[in-house]
Amino acid sequence: MEIKSQVNKILRYAVSIKCSDIYFLPRGDTYQIKLRTQFGFQKYFSDEFQSISRMINYLKFMGDMVLSESRRPQIGAMEWKDDKKRYFLRLSTVGDFCDNESLVLRIIYDQHQNDLQFINFAEIEKISDMIQKRGMIIFAGPTGSGKTSTIYSVAKKLAEQNLVMSIEDPVEIKEEKFLQLQVNNAANMGFSELIKVGLRHRPDVFIIGEIRDKQTAKATIQAALSGHLVLTTVHAQDPLGICKRLL
Repeated sequence: MEIKSQVNKILRYAVSIKCSDIYFLPRGDTYQIKLRTQFGFQKYFSDEFQSISRMINYLKFMGDMVLSESRRPQIGAMEWKDDKKRYFLRLSTVGDFCDNESLVLRIIYDQHQNDLQFINFAEIEKISDMIQKRGMIIFAGPTGSGKTSTIYSVAKKLAEQNLVMSIEDPVEIKEEKFLQLQVNNAANMGFSELIKVGLRHRPDVFIIGEIRDKQTAKATIQAALSGHLVLTTVHAQDPLGICKRLL
């Protein structure tokens, strides 16, 4: 119960500041907990190794992960409820060269909980006009800059009259108005495979979580050329970087 209370306390604070990720990082004979916010990393606190190891094991148990495995990468998922709100949590663990395990916990907020603070509303209006057409719109920017949240915000306007399908790894925002698919590499269902499957459902709008490789880029562009509206992201610093990545 003490461990559960400590984890709940961390999660409550994290969601109160709209933290996107919680990091449990080994630092010698201690652990450090850091939070990723829209303003960058924030150190939460450090504690003795054994104490935070128990928190990690508790989260792994709740995420249906193997407790005895601390070296190989694992992923898990769980739901957490607080103040009548439910949050979907994605967990990822891996051990370092000393077999000390780290854990990253991604908090996935419902779209209505995301209070987007756009700097330039004129640009958002321009995007809203563009999505009335067909083709591909690519969003770029660093992790946590709001690419997916922006895509979801503008795509929701189309969901009443159109079938919107998202393909992500993992699903970052739960949206009941969309048909949401998640990459499952173990089942050989990557981005390109799911795009091909998705085309059979004849969606009007595709949301592709990220263009990561040649196969996904090709499948995404083919979907756009076949008459769909495609909203996607790519890791690049600026518009010119998007062109270089696609080439």
